[in-house]
Amino acid sequence: MKRFSILLTAVLPLLLLTACGESHSDKNAARHGSAVSESVLPVSTETKDPDLEKIDPYTLVEETSADLNHDGSKEEVSTYTMWDDANQKLSLKIRIDEGEQHFEIHNPRKLTSIAPIKSVNLNNGNKGLLILFYSEEEEQNRNKNDLYSGDFSGVVVTYLDKKIELALNLFEAPYRNENNYELKYVGDSNIHLVDHATGFTSDYKAYVSEVDKDESEKLFQILDSLNIPSAMANKQFYKIVAEDTDKDGVDEIIASTNIPGVKGNDVLGVIDYHYRYEAPSYRIAKEELWHNKVLDEPLIQEQTFDS
Repeated sequence: MKRFSILLTAVLPLLLLTACGESHSDKNAARHGSAVSESVLPVSTETKDPDLEKIDPYTLVEETSADLNHDGSKEEVSTYTMWDDANQKLSLKIRIDEGEQHFEIHNPRKLTSIAPIKSVNLNNGNKGLLILFYSEEEEQNRNKNDLYSGDFSGVVVTYLDKKIELALNLFEAPYRNENNYELKYVGDSNIHLVDHATGFTSDYKAYVSEVDKDESEKLFQILDSLNIPSAMANKQFYKIVAEDTDKDGVDEIIASTNIPGVKGNDVLGVIDYHYRYEAPSYRIAKEELWHNKVLDEPLIQEQTFDS
């Protein structure tokens, strides 16, 4: 027992010294901002805005309102686009009131801007939307005095039974294929034309002014080497309009392309494609071949197509 008392007497000062040292160290650490005690971080209560997390990649480009389904009230229409440069693809989003539909347009080239939307008359008092696409850069730089310098394409959208549907897509018109048109010179300004997509053929005398006749005749001799069909494939249509040509109350869509001439801004002809609405979509109904429309030359030939 005496031995234990002696041992306790020796150890107790050491224990007290250690405790004082630890207390002093804790105070010192706290004073210098480096407490060694484990800290507990507060849990964040911040909530993330879902609208900020989901950013819409589409850009609003055009808005309009129209009574599309003949119910006496106008629908609110918004169009949005998104350009995918890697895949050369244009995504089109159409929003009509609470409905929304997405469409993909492949290889639109530079035709990624949208002109003001126009309404077109369908049957039974319903209306569709003609949406024209163009290149903003080319439109600013082109010669407005040159009728054939335009480059447009387009789609027609319908809204029947509250469903947004594509009734016509001119981007997919088969005439824009490089091998679609066939042109052969057969002498004395006469051209043999074949439109392989529709089967339309014509043998006609191209208009050539008397002043340029000799020079044009020389160029006609090398018509094949000018590769005019390829030049036609590099453009869409110089003009697209909605017009009720047969006065039945329903608008046709007329898409016009020109056959480039052999000299300057001359043209060898103008082709009009007439699309007729037969619910739920448009179909090619007629093809017309004209002389140069700038000169008010007459119609050369037309062909109608059955349903």
